Amino acid sequence: MQLRSLVLGLALALAGLAGAPSVALASCLPPSPPDQIARADVIVYGTVTEIRQTFAAAGGVITFRPERVFKGTLTSVVEVYLGPSRGGAVTSVDYAAAERGEGHTLYLRRVDAQTYETDACSGSHRG
Repeated sequence: MQLRSLVLGLALALAGLAGAPSVALASCLPPSPPDQIARADVIVYGTVTEIRQTFAAAGGVITFRPERVFKGTLTSVVEVYLGPSRGGAVTSVDYAAAERGEGHTLYLRRVDAQTYETDACSGSHRG
C-alpha cells in the first residue's frame, strides 16, 4: 500500500512537471544594465498613445510617442511589439505597458524602419 501511494505520488508529480513550461523557457533573468544598454538599438522615454492586440490571445502592440532619446535615433511615433512573438501568442516575458497616456522608458530593438520590440527582460520600465 505504501509503495503504491509513493508510485502514484511520483507519477502525479511527473505529470505536473510535463505539463508546465520550465522556468528557463517561461521567463528570463534580466541581463545587467550594461548588457541591456548594449542590446538596445534605441533607449527612449515617451508616452503610450495606443494599445492594441493583434488577436484575442496575442501579445500587445503599442503606439509610442518619443519625448527624450537616450541612445540611438527616434524622431516620430512608432509601433512597439511588447514581446518576442511580435504580436503572436502571449509570452511570460511580454512587457506590460498597461495604460494609454503613461510615460515609459523603453529599451527597443529594431524590427523594421517604423517598428520596434521590447520585453520584460530588456530593461524597459514605467517612468
